[in-house]
Amino acid sequence: MGGILFVCEGNLCRSPFAELVSKAHLDAVTEGRVDVSSAGIRAEAGSGIPEPMAALIRDHGADPSSHRARQLDAGMLADASLVLVAERAQRSALVLLHPPALHYSFTIRHVERALLPLIAASGDPDALFDVADPEPVRRLVEVLRRGLDHVLVDRAVDDDVIDPYGRSTETYQQAVVQMRPALDLLVRSFGADGLPELTAARSRSRFALGRRRHRSR
Repeated sequence: MGGILFVCEGNLCRSPFAELVSKAHLDAVTEGRVDVSSAGIRAEAGSGIPEPMAALIRDHGADPSSHRARQLDAGMLADASLVLVAERAQRSALVLLHPPALHYSFTIRHVERALLPLIAASGDPDALFDVADPEPVRRLVEVLRRGLDHVLVDRAVDDDVIDPYGRSTETYQQAVVQMRPALDLLVRSFGADGLPELTAARSRSRFALGRRRHRSR
């Protein structure tokens, strides 16, 4: 079926959340035939997910315990059918590493802009992409590319997912809030159930995070 690769800076917060939550939902309808993975442009290979993000991943029905950060390489990009990045600048970086990725890489938040009009227009929750199709991920890429022609985003702040690593509890939650609509539409477009609702009170009760020196991850 082709694979989906999520990319962020350190593969510790944003891309693991996107990978693990999406995979948990997609596996229910694709029986694992869509490979979902993640990597970081500047990863500390082998590092685990910080507990604040791990708690949010568990709240979304996925298990963060086995994740270990991976360093992105050209081979991963060549093997993927779709690459979704947390920030615009990361897309530029991976295209330098593997130029053909220009044609199948997008920001995570672009998924929301491209899919929402289609799902709203359909009037029903049925999948946009048939999992019986041998290439449903490539069909999704075609839709995302057409979306680039119709939606222009002038400000990076409207396209990037905030980096929460080493920051406040609220910043971790903000990163998840920015990713959730796109990931929800992504899994629903393949016929999976949407992401569960997550209230601020519930997520705050799961953990507390002290201030740390900020490092990009």
